[in-house]
Amino acid sequence: MIYADAQITINSLASNLAINEVTAMPTCLDGFSIGHLLFNISRKDMATGGRTAHQLLDMISFDEDVLEVLTPRSRHRAIAYLKKIGAIDASLGDKEFKPAGTTPCLRDICAIIHDGAKVTMEEIASSSRSRHVVQARFQAIWVLRTVCGHSLSMIGRHVGDRDHTTILNSINKTMVSISSDIAERDAMDMLCEKSDRLGVLRNRQMLMGSHLK
Repeated sequence: MIYADAQITINSLASNLAINEVTAMPTCLDGFSIGHLLFNISRKDMATGGRTAHQLLDMISFDEDVLEVLTPRSRHRAIAYLKKIGAIDASLGDKEFKPAGTTPCLRDICAIIHDGAKVTMEEIASSSRSRHVVQARFQAIWVLRTVCGHSLSMIGRHVGDRDHTTILNSINKTMVSISSDIAERDAMDMLCEKSDRLGVLRNRQMLMGSHLK
């Protein structure tokens, strides 16, 4: 289903046709967002070897034995996999590959964090050093950096006017933590996926017609 939705989306974008409302429904959001992503990568000539959007889609879609790995269920996973296999430049931030204006806002990210950690956006931006607040703050910083591609200084302004050195220290600590703890890495990946999906959902109408302007 995700492959078919992505394929329909790519075909519509390539033919400059309106995207069917059904294809862009929330239940089809992953295929819709992956199709848009791959078309954007191809359009901007960011794929190695000049690969087309359909070729990129084929690269992440065929291997039933390791379906979870080779069929990314989200735009976030698709980018990670394409970087891993060298289909796109791994040195670039995720935001560089995404259609403009489709990343989540801080309020939405904090709402997702609050659902799990019960820490509010105000607490994240506060001076609190409570362990659960610091952990939630680190999560917000990580998503703002990896999913949204914000600069260190911009992230600092978002989370209580903290300086860029403090933000960099948070990112480095998170990198060490998720490198040594599989459960924490999986949890952070899930947070990034949820945040990225919400960014696409919020901008669904714009994505449906952006290529027609």
